[in-house]
Amino acid sequence: RVTIIGAGPAGLTVARELRRWGHAVTVLEKNEEAGGLMVQGIPDFRLPRDLVRKEIAQIVALGVEIRCGESVTSVENVRELAADCDALVIAAGTHEPMMPELPGVDLQGVQHGLEFLKEVNAGARPDLGAKVVVIGGGFTAVDCVRMARRLGSEQVGMYYRRSATEMYVGEHELTHFQQEGIDYEFQVSPVEILGENGKVRAIRFVRTQLVQREGEARAFPQPMEGSEFELPADTVLFGTGQKAHSGLWGPLKEENAAVFLTGDASTGASNLIESIGNGKQVAREIDHALMGKNRFRETVQVEDIFQTGRTREMDAIPPQVMPEIDGDARGVTDEVETGFEQDAAQTEASRCYLCHYKFEIDNELCIYCDRCLKVKPVEGCIVKVSSLIYDEADRISGYLPSTRTSNYNMLYLDQDQCIRCGACVEVCPVECITLQKVTPVTKPLA
Repeated sequence: RVTIIGAGPAGLTVARELRRWGHAVTVLEKNEEAGGLMVQGIPDFRLPRDLVRKEIAQIVALGVEIRCGESVTSVENVRELAADCDALVIAAGTHEPMMPELPGVDLQGVQHGLEFLKEVNAGARPDLGAKVVVIGGGFTAVDCVRMARRLGSEQVGMYYRRSATEMYVGEHELTHFQQEGIDYEFQVSPVEILGENGKVRAIRFVRTQLVQREGEARAFPQPMEGSEFELPADTVLFGTGQKAHSGLWGPLKEENAAVFLTGDASTGASNLIESIGNGKQVAREIDHALMGKNRFRETVQVEDIFQTGRTREMDAIPPQVMPEIDGDARGVTDEVETGFEQDAAQTEASRCYLCHYKFEIDNELCIYCDRCLKVKPVEGCIVKVSSLIYDEADRISGYLPSTRTSNYNMLYLDQDQCIRCGACVEVCPVECITLQKVTPVTKPLA
């Protein structure tokens, strides 16, 4: 019997995996609907709710019990839950806002972005005023400016203390900003929120320059003297991150081996794919602990294939433009990206390099006629080498190129350069080049 606290992406993933493997699973969710930040934090226009609910319904259909409206509010609650099951999983996510220590953060009209998004996703339609300033460069900040614009604010902007290349989200989001009439500025940092009669009036910024400090991976945004400026604002939203409320389970995790953390509660704030991946990993750890042994093995399924269907011309196909609804038609719950039609989807898929398709040269069969070298479409996809380099796991990690006839010992097909066109296979007179489809597979040991 496994109890999971939190019905977000990580908790639901653990529940699904463990139920498939035969465990009885109960998920406790404090909100009235399962889904975590998929329904509470991420806007509808980015993640349609009907798809989330369909996924959750499939998990329930497996036999997972999800009990909504059940809060875990104390350390004693956690201890009681742990004592009443064989494994307790903490998947409570990161819901505690992190607000900066700035003068004026207590003014009316100042709010953390996640709390704002939760309100809107729950059905509220707050009046933010005409001018909205959002601080940050991550997912929360981006969602806040786009949502504020949809709620009718006329002047909406995102302000980030680092550069565009250091945003936690892709620069393609800036294209949406332009389509939706959203301002943005980089390398500016808030200094003070100015008020009048207890309400926000403006926010003071200082421009920053990025300075690389020794031992730090990211450049540090340093204030530039004399560069301060003010922006008028009716609402200020902070997309400055959130953290887990670990005080409820921290001590218990140290003393009880049957308590597991997953998702943001374990790794800190991340994205959906990382949370799902972590949930799958933790599910394996839980199953191992409960059963006293590893019941699965990682294998590689190898299939002989004769062609991939790829051609050299496919390398020149540009990325297909994702269809979107018009900027002026984007409401609070309207999904922006409408998806590819079949032809465009197939064209986009044809750009894939099929990295799990592997060409290999059997040098014992090779007669070194060099025909493959003459038809290779990419410089370096097939090379003359003197020897191969292996890593600690005995995998090929590189090669030493041949520099003259005397140290030309073999031909090597570099998978990183190969475009899977099959030209080498077609011209080989002795069929020493083979093609295999290689797929990682997790299988039960029994």
